[in-house]
Amino acid sequence: MTAYAPKKAVILAAGVGSRLRPLTDLRPKPLVEVNGTPILHNALRNLEAVGVEDVTIVVGYRKDAIEYACGSRFGELEINYVESSVFDSTGSAYSLWLARDALLSGDCLLVQPGLPVSGAASSESVAAVLDQRLLTARRRDKST
Repeated sequence: MTAYAPKKAVILAAGVGSRLRPLTDLRPKPLVEVNGTPILHNALRNLEAVGVEDVTIVVGYRKDAIEYACGSRFGELEINYVESSVFDSTGSAYSLWLARDALLSGDCLLVQPGLPVSGAASSESVAAVLDQRLLTARRRDKST
């Protein structure tokens, strides 16, 4: 199997995280720490480790905290933000629609920080996931 990972990723991080209350009363779910590291930072480090260069994060609930915690760059990753102003009444499908420009720009990993992600991500494991079509959105080039 040829190891391949897209250079772009979209992270859905707009939700309230109500199932994690009271941990999410004062911070968004992506910034809840697991073993001393925010869930979102772990996801970003794993994406960087497999060669992703550009990440779009859909934010909503406590968006300022996420933007402050990640900035416009995280390690070597370029971070862009898309805001969902109606995060409290919509779900992941709407967040995906808001991120459509990033999704339509080419191969792109899709990440929900609340889902388990192995700390030992490798380009081979990402390629295996891509082969199964579980975490990727692909735009087919109409010229082929």
